[in-house]
Amino acid sequence: MFGFAYDPSMQDHRRFSDQIRERRRQLGLTRVQVRDRGGPSEPTLTKIEREELPEPSPATLAKLDAGLGWVAGSAARLLSGGNVRAIEDREDSPVQFPNIERVELDVAAIAQLVSVSTRIAELAENRPEDRELQGVASDLNDALHPIYGRYVTQLFEANRRDRGTVSPVFAVFGHLLDEPNRSTDPTEFEERQYRRWLAGRTSGIDHSTSERFAQRLRASNPGQGEASE
Repeated sequence: MFGFAYDPSMQDHRRFSDQIRERRRQLGLTRVQVRDRGGPSEPTLTKIEREELPEPSPATLAKLDAGLGWVAGSAARLLSGGNVRAIEDREDSPVQFPNIERVELDVAAIAQLVSVSTRIAELAENRPEDRELQGVASDLNDALHPIYGRYVTQLFEANRRDRGTVSPVFAVFGHLLDEPNRSTDPTEFEERQYRRWLAGRTSGIDHSTSERFAQRLRASNPGQGEASE
């Protein structure tokens, strides 16, 4: 690891964006896959690659290092005009993490995360002059969105099958349906459309897509078909 003092006054955004995009393509990764490797969210990475995020936070820079396989501090160095170092270029062996596929979170834990995120977002909205707080709120929302999304997908699938009353927990996550589906990643775009379909919002979803979603719903609970309309 090498030390580097991040200096926001020496930023080179064009070179920064180009090399971020080139590194991702070199690795053959989608933006969602970079996120899954510990990188920033797909919307944040899209903004970075399009030079639409003028001041990435230190947390975002650290996530870029993780998602793109760079030595810690590389993204900050790149932004200030320096060079990056890939982990495979290091003389010492990279840290090996245990092979853990998933961590289980119960409903209460997810709801608490949403509550904290909402409070921080409200603070940021009331303090527009605090750009650091704005950045933290945005990064937190981007980081938690995939967790919310996976949970809401499962919640909607269960509700669609059971045709029962929607759980009160849905009120905590329902805002995901109101967000415009502007994802540029095909997988994430499909996932958001699927959640809308599960909730009965079929506007803009053609017949073939609807059939594909119905098959996915049936596959999510083998042995039980979808309840009749």
